[in-house]
Amino acid sequence: MTTVLSDEASVAEAILSDRALLDCNQAYVTLFEASSKDDLCGKHPSQLSPEYQVSGEVSRELANRYLTECFELGHREFDWVHTMLTGSLFICRVELRLLENKTLHARLLKPRIYLGDNNHKAEVSALSSEQDIAFRESFNLLHQHKRAIDVSAIVSKTDAHGNITYVNDMFCEVSGYSHNELLGENHNIVNHPGMPKEVFADLWRTIRSGNVWQGVILNRRKDGSNYYVSSTISPIRDSSGEITEYIAIRHDITDLYEKDRIIQIQTTDTETGLPNRVQFNDDLRRRPGAWVAVLSFAEIEGVQQIYGDIEYRSFIQNLTSMLGEYARNVARVYRTSESSFALVCECDCEQQAFVESCGKIVDQILGQPILLAENKIYLSAKVGVAENNLPEKTYGHACLAMNSAYHDQESIGVYHQGTKEYQRLNNAIYWAGKLKSAVSRGRIQIYGQGIFAADGERYSTEVLMRYQSGHECVSPIVFLEYAKSAGIYSSLTHEVIRQSFNYFKKSGQRFSINLDREDLFNKTTRGILLEHVRDSGCGDQLTLELLESSGVDFSDTVVKNFLAELKSLNCQIAIDDFGSGYSNFDYLATMDVDLIKIDGSLIRDILQNQKHHLIVKSIVALCKSLEIPVVAEFSSEKAIVDLLIEFGVDYFQGYYFEKPLPLTE
Repeated sequence: MTTVLSDEASVAEAILSDRALLDCNQAYVTLFEASSKDDLCGKHPSQLSPEYQVSGEVSRELANRYLTECFELGHREFDWVHTMLTGSLFICRVELRLLENKTLHARLLKPRIYLGDNNHKAEVSALSSEQDIAFRESFNLLHQHKRAIDVSAIVSKTDAHGNITYVNDMFCEVSGYSHNELLGENHNIVNHPGMPKEVFADLWRTIRSGNVWQGVILNRRKDGSNYYVSSTISPIRDSSGEITEYIAIRHDITDLYEKDRIIQIQTTDTETGLPNRVQFNDDLRRRPGAWVAVLSFAEIEGVQQIYGDIEYRSFIQNLTSMLGEYARNVARVYRTSESSFALVCECDCEQQAFVESCGKIVDQILGQPILLAENKIYLSAKVGVAENNLPEKTYGHACLAMNSAYHDQESIGVYHQGTKEYQRLNNAIYWAGKLKSAVSRGRIQIYGQGIFAADGERYSTEVLMRYQSGHECVSPIVFLEYAKSAGIYSSLTHEVIRQSFNYFKKSGQRFSINLDREDLFNKTTRGILLEHVRDSGCGDQLTLELLESSGVDFSDTVVKNFLAELKSLNCQIAIDDFGSGYSNFDYLATMDVDLIKIDGSLIRDILQNQKHHLIVKSIVALCKSLEIPVVAEFSSEKAIVDLLIEFGVDYFQGYYFEKPLPLTE
């Protein structure tokens, strides 16, 4: 070795290769409380260090980086925490210089170790026992904090220029890049090109001024896929107050954005960007008494059939823009079907004022042709207006008024209670009379439709109610509304519960019963159901299907306590009609759900409706990630079942497997 180390020197010196200690002087041996240099030679510097440095970085990774920088630059100084062979820790200043060894044809490094900073270099001395204990406790606490953050967050550090100096394992896992691919690179490596430049300008302006920046950033993985992070970025200052580094702590919130995306798909018309029929129905439930108009333009269908997709979309977007402009400050605009739009009045006004406003909107649209492929398309419109007294019927009432106006050659029709309302009331009286005696005469019968696995094995049976009189078998969709208005509904539910437990207690099979909002808030119904569960011992056979479409607030104390008691009796809870609205995503976070039944309206035309295809696929994927089994209703044909199996649906219910059949005790 041509480089001589003096054993007389008081400063600890050594010779390093890029991998290990090759030689050292006596001061170095003494510093580390070694018996001889043989105890130290051959060791990597990180082997004479704790696992982590004060910066939170792994000692081995940080040491390798400093060695590499010294080989490149010729000189490097830094603070370091070393460990003596006896286990004691000490803080020191390391001066690393490059040596050219011509004899060995090797490039070596010469470290010198000092106590203190650049201006006050002194010989090293170990910490006192009290200092050592205090330092170890602080160091241990720092490591615990670091581990907690590393497990729960995406962490990175950069130098003052934004070049990455540290990333934790979660950063690599989420981004898809390795440590080596990230270190030394700018954070632009994961930035998404779609992020506004103004966001990053604000970010740098904030942290360079010494403040903390917080916000959401869209990033791009190595494979090109996107992910969202909620970011907190803070400057790190040295002892003189200068900013030398930046640390960023992020949390992956991609799942939240995916949820919002699914909700938006479900409630937004993709061609126009307007809220769709689902959103329209939901808004009506919040706006009782509001005036509603339905507008139908016959030309839409013709344009779609004659022109290409580009021209059709241009036509629709022009029409949408006109509706939005002319209806501004009057009503919110919805796309409710291929050829129809709806307006919901946003202010309190009388019928006549709203009808006049609709007339002005239509006149402006009809007076302005849409230019399409050098042709002027003049529009004609049918308009129907109704008051939102029954949200589930308002759209139908407005359509009825629209058709009446068309037949009467009026520009706008307004729904009024008349012959249709008389027929409804007549039906209510008719069914009230029949249903009041139906239970005592044995005319309420339970039917069952099986829920099956893909291989055809029966998993459970959903209990269905029918009105049976001779050869007459009527679904509750016909009479349930009248039963509720006549106050008979609860007695029908009680009869279904009684028959169901009598039948399935004997068969030992799993079964499910539907509960509506009225059932959950009816004290007598709750008591009867709990009594049957306890007396029969069939709790582990029973699934309660809660109708999402009934608008139940599952956070209500009464409902929560009732469901908790059922769960304590080993009953399962299923959300039925899942996907019929968008509030149902909250149920997955707030309820202990055992089963999800996707609404049949999404399954029925899934082979033709691409939006339903995407929504169902997303719902199944979400439930899979939450380990909640999924049932697909209206599984009516093999092609639908095969597609749903590809999605990962667990169970199926529909005519492809079994029609509803009577269950006799």
